[in-house]
Amino acid sequence: MTMTLDYLEIEDDQHRRNTAALEAAQIGVFEFEPKSSRAFWDDRVRDLWGAGPDEEIDYAYVISRVHEEDRDYHNRETQKALDPGGNGKMDIEYRLTERENQSERWIRAKARTLFVNGEAVRLVGTVEDITTRKLAQLRNKLLLRELQHRLKNTLSVVNAVVQTSHQQHQSASDFAESLKGRIFAMSYAQELLQKNDWQDVWLSEICETVMSRLLGSTDRIDMHWENDLLIPEQYVLTSSIAIHELTTNSMKYGALSDTAGSVTLSGSRSGASERFEWRECGGPEVVSGPFPANGFGSVLLCEIWPEELNGTSTYFGNAQGAVFQLSLEGVL
Repeated sequence: MTMTLDYLEIEDDQHRRNTAALEAAQIGVFEFEPKSSRAFWDDRVRDLWGAGPDEEIDYAYVISRVHEEDRDYHNRETQKALDPGGNGKMDIEYRLTERENQSERWIRAKARTLFVNGEAVRLVGTVEDITTRKLAQLRNKLLLRELQHRLKNTLSVVNAVVQTSHQQHQSASDFAESLKGRIFAMSYAQELLQKNDWQDVWLSEICETVMSRLLGSTDRIDMHWENDLLIPEQYVLTSSIAIHELTTNSMKYGALSDTAGSVTLSGSRSGASERFEWRECGGPEVVSGPFPANGFGSVLLCEIWPEELNGTSTYFGNAQGAVFQLSLEGVL
């Protein structure tokens, strides 16, 4: 008698441990009786389906909460598990639809069928809410797709840079130096995007980053951001290269080539129009256009960059140096 009581106590203790483990893992237990089409759920499964404690559950009730796009799949896999000719196992993932707000919840169900004399008499298993894990997987897929899109765009820009740089320079050394600088400008853009969690970046931050890397400091750069321009993340790469072109050209031929020269950057807005201006001061006089008409810098600043931002640009020289103006009709 004592041995029987001890055995029952051990069995009851094991049951409590199993129940506690399932509750800690937030896993529910269910049984399904094919002959009567009745289901028996613990509190966790009832909570997931939104069923009351005394509500009778049948298969029609089960499937009514399954997302309509997943119902055929659920039915098919259930029948496979109940088929005496199969292995009696089920392991599926599907969506539930919330009653109140129609939001979705992802479920993983694992079960095995008990067969008696070649007939399925009971399907016993567990269900787990895997919504958090599933959403993370979907988010990672979207991020991977976005990364592939970004890489494709970046390679297109690299190809354009290589082609135009090659056409512009006669010697291999000049070509290599120019290409290296422009690739560095693209790397600065990637740093800024990473720093800003791949969101839009302020033009002031782009200017500060690119110019400080090229000049070592921005002591000779006077910035007046009455209105800063928020550059959409997909155009940060081009914007970084544009500021790089303005800076390196000034360092070679303009105000930044002379210790007395400086550059004033400003951002302003009038109504729905925004403007960015680059104005060189104290440098050599610029009579014609600062860049060769068909050069990479000229094409980028006068055609590609304004077109991307849905704006227009003006680029000219005066007695103090070069002036570049980018006007955007409508706030970005």
